[in-house]
Amino acid sequence: MKLIDPDGLFSGDRFKDLSDEARLYWPFFWCASNGYGRLELNPHKVIGRAFSSFRTPLTEERFWALIA
Repeated sequence: MKLIDPDGLFSGDRFKDLSDEARLYWPFFWCASNGYGRLELNPHKVIGRAFSSFRTPLTEERFWALIA
């Protein structure tokens, strides 16, 4: 089971550089990753797996903007 460490989430150095929007989407990206936290950079697979239940799913363009 994947666990989110609150200390890393709320005060981690890596999150300081993320936009607010990317921070909100991060748990969905993380859950779509493999056991090492690595994400296959295929927007169709990630959007289909992690964002398919959203009322307005991410577009491929928005996916790449968040990854950047």
